[in-house]
Amino acid sequence: TDLSKPAGWLYSDAGEGYGPHRLDCFYLSLEDGEIEIRWEAPEDDDHASSQEIFPFPYNQVEICLHGTEALKVWIDGQETQYSGRQFLISRFKRLRWRHS
Repeated sequence: TDLSKPAGWLYSDAGEGYGPHRLDCFYLSLEDGEIEIRWEAPEDDDHASSQEIFPFPYNQVEICLHGTEALKVWIDGQETQYSGRQFLISRFKRLRWRHS
């Protein structure tokens, strides 16, 4: 899978469409029975000023798997207790799971 091209984007702002905003990019890969989502957020950019970054508006994101089930899950390289088809997690850089 080509990780150089985003699989999706999430635009967030205060709701008026003007002023401070953020654009989060998501990359997806499938390799050796594992799926990985890489989340690139504005605050990950070494050149971004923290004063320019609109804060991520949610405490957690919900991951819903369709047509498969997570058998093992790693968040930022750490194995977790998550399994199944649906789970709530806070901001991550890399989410990887082995699926059924």
